[in-house]
Amino acid sequence: MERSSSERKTQEIRGRGIGEIMKALHNDENIAEATFNKTITVAQLKAFADALSTNQSVTKLYIGYPAGDEGAIILAEALKKNNTVTQLLLGSSGIGDEGAKAIAKTLKVNSSISNLDLGINAIGNEGAQSLAEALKVNQTLADLNLHYNKVGDRGAKALAEAVQVNETLDGLNLYENAIGDDGARALYEAAKINQKILKVYLGANTTSMSLEEEISSSDQSHRIRI
Repeated sequence: MERSSSERKTQEIRGRGIGEIMKALHNDENIAEATFNKTITVAQLKAFADALSTNQSVTKLYIGYPAGDEGAIILAEALKKNNTVTQLLLGSSGIGDEGAKAIAKTLKVNSSISNLDLGINAIGNEGAQSLAEALKVNQTLADLNLHYNKVGDRGAKALAEAVQVNETLDGLNLYENAIGDDGARALYEAAKINQKILKVYLGANTTSMSLEEEISSSDQSHRIRI
């Protein structure tokens, strides 16, 4: 029996080979989620990215293998042309600053991504600064996860500047990075200015106990978690 439109729209691609995924993207316009959990070659990833650039149904994309900077750059270029992916989940993908810079360029022009997971990667200050510049102009991203990366005070300060002017972000996760008092205070002050941001996670960084106590005892402690 033929599947209904609603059933087709919720179909997911999980654990399939690249050939099956490519065929599904080309033939099934209602595929909603593409999940990669098998290693593929750069050439195969490029072919997938080409399909993604014209696909109008996938809303959630999860890459569960080490894409690295090269993979991030390939996907970022494709997503400049895509306006349906809302969740881009690239946690534990081996992405560093160069990959983050490519994704940041995409965020400047993409109008659909609302959830970006870059947790457990190797993104440092340069990548964070590029993402911050993108946040100053992006009008769709609501949640940015940079948990367990290498962001320090310089990157945190850049993100703080972006938080002050961004109008859509409501969640920023910087748990377990390398942020000290200067970066954490900058984010704390930025979040006080921009009341639209609901949660900033700063725990397990290199902040002092005195600053942690100050923030935890403030009237912003429900929004700034440290």
